[in-house]
Amino acid sequence: MMDSPFQTLLNDLLSVIFRYAAEYTVDKVPLSCVCAHWRACALADAGWWADLYSAPDRNISLSLFELSLSRSKDAPLSIGLRSGDLGCLLLLAPHAQRIRRLALWSPLVGPPPLLAFLRPGSDLPLLENIMVMNNNKLIHTPSLGINAPKLDTLFLKGVVVHDWESMELPALRNFIYMPSIDQGSGVPVARILARLLTRYPLLTDIVIQAPSLQIEFGGALAEISDEFNYPLEVLDLWLCCSGCTMRTLRPFSRVLTRLRRLFVVATNLPPGSSLMLHDESAAQRRTLVMTLLSGGHSYTEMVIASDTRSTGIQLTNRDGSRSVTFKVAQVLVLLDWTVEWRSLQLEKLTLPIGFWNKFTVMAKRHPIMESVLHLSVYADTWADLSSSLLVLECSSIRSFEISFRHDDDDDDDDDLRMVFRLQPILNVLNNISFLSQSVQLLLPPSDSQEMDEMLETRLLRALHEKGEKRWTVVWKV
Repeated sequence: MMDSPFQTLLNDLLSVIFRYAAEYTVDKVPLSCVCAHWRACALADAGWWADLYSAPDRNISLSLFELSLSRSKDAPLSIGLRSGDLGCLLLLAPHAQRIRRLALWSPLVGPPPLLAFLRPGSDLPLLENIMVMNNNKLIHTPSLGINAPKLDTLFLKGVVVHDWESMELPALRNFIYMPSIDQGSGVPVARILARLLTRYPLLTDIVIQAPSLQIEFGGALAEISDEFNYPLEVLDLWLCCSGCTMRTLRPFSRVLTRLRRLFVVATNLPPGSSLMLHDESAAQRRTLVMTLLSGGHSYTEMVIASDTRSTGIQLTNRDGSRSVTFKVAQVLVLLDWTVEWRSLQLEKLTLPIGFWNKFTVMAKRHPIMESVLHLSVYADTWADLSSSLLVLECSSIRSFEISFRHDDDDDDDDDLRMVFRLQPILNVLNNISFLSQSVQLLLPPSDSQEMDEMLETRLLRALHEKGEKRWTVVWKV
């Protein structure tokens, strides 16, 4: 190693190389034992040893964790621990005052070691980010009355907090709470929101995923000031039913109109369950959607998505500064509300091919397509485009795009399916009626430019033979 060019590298540059070469703690000791020069450089870099991260196949032994803590000296700690590292978490407790980032993944986390950090009065003066991903038995903590004046991001999954009133985190910007509570239970979502929106003026993002309590106790909620000027941009709520969602959001109407992104899921169906938690009516769903769309915003783009148990719609304004996404139970129910869509002046519409016929029927009752300039459909396979379709009247569209929900690049049969694209595409194009003089057809390219050029030639020839010469093909990368 004496003649190696690495011997001439400055220690600062060598330290940067070490950080890229040893992402996990178990790789640091071997790297520091290559030669005396590397060892001296490694031992001098306390910050390198202060980053203690493991992986499912890269666990940290107790002796290595203790050695790393010693070599980190007084440097702020960044910790990421997983299964097999439980003993390390216990060793970390005496160093709590210099933890800057703490990430814990199950099945590592459990009540005794975790509560040592979350118990009321815990002093964490340097903590900026804490993330707990617990997929095991729920962890219950009385409160979050920790002393963490620099905490920027709080992410708790599988942790149930029982008292929010004692939480004082003045630097909090990002709040993610997913308690994963048992079916039939609930959390005081409205009370949590009131606490966040009246005490944390730096908040930009709030995500809460939990069923809401139908009745919340504890007195009146803190009122949102008429001069509310927090920089809050994103509110994601994954609740239960439309009724509970309405009750939760009602006190915060003036906040909802200011958001850049509002995302609400009220499907009444917890993951993996086929049971309805709360009764709800179509009127409740309709009221919820209209509440989300209130506030004087003008939406020009709609994206419709669906699975077997819910319908989701995303609406975005012209410059992208405001988007509202909502999912409610019962497939297709939103498309029956023709009266509610009359205020929309859509310019761009995206829908799954499975919605085509239902949407076509709705469009005949309501002129929603009159302003649409760009229409897009997506499918899972090319075969999905071969189903029987009704004629959709598209008025003055300028472009029509076909895309796919999944990437088929790694599929061995992809090249074979590319050969049979012509008929599915024609099936869709033959069921579009429009008045425009020219329309662009945007298609996803295959791996073969020659095959795409052949398809384009055959496609335009087939259209011309039917007297349709208004289409031009654009391959969208």
